[in-house]
Amino acid sequence: MAVIDSRQLIPAMEALLHQPVLVLNRLWQAVNICSARRALTMLFEGNAQVVHSEDGDFNTFGFHQWADFSEDEPDPESIQGVSIKLRLPRVILLKVYDRMPRKEVKFTRHNIFPARQKHLPILRQKT
Repeated sequence: MAVIDSRQLIPAMEALLHQPVLVLNRLWQAVNICSARRALTMLFEGNAQVVHSEDGDFNTFGFHQWADFSEDEPDPESIQGVSIKLRLPRVILLKVYDRMPRKEVKFTRHNIFPARQKHLPILRQKT
């Protein structure tokens, strides 16, 4: 029987927990990307559901449903806890958030001049 060194498993699990997960708002619009660790935290807290696609159908799972699904259909990219093995979600759906994140560009000289440089000859001259 081979002995598995736990020090080798921890970096592998850490790498899995840093994988990106797509975050959808309540209206199913993409709003962000987070780590698998954050996605599992939101799932456990009840703030999100996992969206799983199979044969063109989309199903949503709460934490306990996702744990049962993970046991029934194991995946090579799963994390192992003391008494549970969970598949990593690829997409999560937020239960409450229905807005789009505001992305604003700061009004700075650096952001304005590169775009205008090709249009205004005076900006192309070097001093």
